[in-house]
Amino acid sequence: MISTSAGYWTADQRDSSQDGGFVYLPPVSEVAVNDDDVLASNLARIRVRRGLSQEDLADRSGVSVGTIRKIEQRCESPRLSTLHQLATALDVTTSALITPPTELRPDDWEGEDSTLLGLRRALQPAAGTDALPVDLDSSPLDLEALKRSVVQARELYHAGDYAGLIGEVPTLIGEARVATRELTGQEQIDAYAVLAVAYQIAGHALIQIRKEDLGADAFSLGVDAARAGGHELIAADCECSLAWVFLRQRRLDDAETHCVTVADRIEPRSFRKATRVELATWGNLWLAAAMAAARNGRHAEAADLLDTARAAAVRHGPDRLDSQEVFEADFGPAKVAMRQVEAAVVSFNPKRALKLARAVPVNANVLPPAYWRHRLDVAHALADQRLAAEATRVLTELMETAPQWLRYQRYAQDIVTRLVNSRVRRLPEDLVRVADFLNVPV
Repeated sequence: MISTSAGYWTADQRDSSQDGGFVYLPPVSEVAVNDDDVLASNLARIRVRRGLSQEDLADRSGVSVGTIRKIEQRCESPRLSTLHQLATALDVTTSALITPPTELRPDDWEGEDSTLLGLRRALQPAAGTDALPVDLDSSPLDLEALKRSVVQARELYHAGDYAGLIGEVPTLIGEARVATRELTGQEQIDAYAVLAVAYQIAGHALIQIRKEDLGADAFSLGVDAARAGGHELIAADCECSLAWVFLRQRRLDDAETHCVTVADRIEPRSFRKATRVELATWGNLWLAAAMAAARNGRHAEAADLLDTARAAAVRHGPDRLDSQEVFEADFGPAKVAMRQVEAAVVSFNPKRALKLARAVPVNANVLPPAYWRHRLDVAHALADQRLAAEATRVLTELMETAPQWLRYQRYAQDIVTRLVNSRVRRLPEDLVRVADFLNVPV
């Protein structure tokens, strides 16, 4: 990236109309950072491009023309369910309505901070303020719509659309907070589950863009919300997520001890009678503890921890939990097998990693980011074995199937840098393509 007093030029996106193939990103001062301003501008622009009047959009979406008018005049902050209705009527994603015009970039700190403003306000409200808009529209709370919004937010995360997710999740958090205050009984308990999972999803996205401290705040808030609603398993899963922050911070002893402590606390009383949710939550804690031990050079301990996780996975079975539920725990034998590969990679045993990888199904029944991360482990092991063409083939596959996700992976950049630096002759065209995509100098 080249910084100028006027803005930034980046080679991440090629455009032949620009000198040298660089695309200009405006400076922060030129970027709208007010959430209502962004929404109002995007909604009006897309509506006009579709050739629709406000009345036409109201007819298509079922949203009142008065609400549409207020949104475009920046007089009202709509509920997330209202945004979904408008997006569907306009044939765009919800994130297209609420995402600022800049692209979220892990290497553009100033632009990233402006994009994160709404989420920072949701996670770290200033004294005398609240984490939610004071002028939400007056339609009644719809808990089922909130639950669907959590599922949709999680789908954005699984697709690697972190910019869209970070634009959308502050509204989800705000509405869930309102729900926990205004609802009672079982509905309030369910609202706390929605809030906890919304915090957790936000935390995972923040880790991906290298905002570990803010991600830790989100996970801690998720723990608090889950416990307030009596959701001990969701709280434990948020604590498992927090352990991955510790790993990023090189707090390896803390990560292992943390996971073992939480796992002991929620250990099922009867292994035979344990529910799949209990087994998944418990097993994921052992997996995280094993990865911390492996990175800490405690290979025997890591193997023991993986054995415990494997026993839980066998009992759990191969199928994931229902992805349409508010709380989703991704676990099973395939995920344990992928973590075994990861442990071999971090233990500097690429030959064993590649042997173990052959046991992982091509269409493993795990969530996409977990499988994509596993494929990076395979590429790393191939590079260690000086199988550059095979490693490049895996990276090319990821670039074609998961481009949004791959762009944020520093691990992928490190692998490509090694491949580029190991070549003494002209670089193969496919490696150049991947390097160019990840902004790795060649």
